[in-house]
Amino acid sequence: MSDFINLSYCLSADLTAYGNGERFSADFVKSISSGDSSNNSFLRFSAHLGTHIDFPFHFCNDGKKSSDYFLKDFIFNNIAIIEVDVDDNNIIINDGLKIKCQNIPENINFLLIKTGYSDFREKEKYWNCNLGFHPSLAAFLKSKFPLLRSIGFDSISLSSYKYRELGREAHKEFLCKHNILIIEDMDLSGVDSKSQIKQIIAVPLLIKELDASPVNVIAEIING
Repeated sequence: MSDFINLSYCLSADLTAYGNGERFSADFVKSISSGDSSNNSFLRFSAHLGTHIDFPFHFCNDGKKSSDYFLKDFIFNNIAIIEVDVDDNNIIINDGLKIKCQNIPENINFLLIKTGYSDFREKEKYWNCNLGFHPSLAAFLKSKFPLLRSIGFDSISLSSYKYRELGREAHKEFLCKHNILIIEDMDLSGVDSKSQIKQIIAVPLLIKELDASPVNVIAEIING
């Protein structure tokens, strides 16, 4: 038996953005209660708000954009999840992952990295002191897992807000040099390293020529 769970956050005005940037807004431009024939809303939000996927064009001008991918590129059947320890440096480096990755099959194409930062999603710490990833991790993960196509994690960005320059380099390493898609700001509170994930479908909004897109991440979990 298996269940399907959502690993994405619901977009709302309560959801903070990286660097405390502009939040999601939904305005009713038509309202039945005001005498209109229907309810109609207008949405405004960044492509990088909430659970979203970064495409290579985000950090390299000749990189692939949203419309350069096929539906099959967002379906993953070899998934692993690791839990990492968080320290005061706010940067995940190779040494912290090598032991965690030792017993993971080399044929995985999606790696979930759970840091526990989901616990701070409603606090300032989540966007102001978020966990970041060292640029060297991209080469390490690609050499360890040659078929790796994407990583996802429960921090608001690959870039720590306190180490933004390092974060820019990390984005370039993952997206441009090693062709690893990045899914940021995931809700991993419902899974852990013992979870058996049969399949992940990460469906972005179908919008052409984008550098990023909100994504609905659905995981099929095997029970028992």
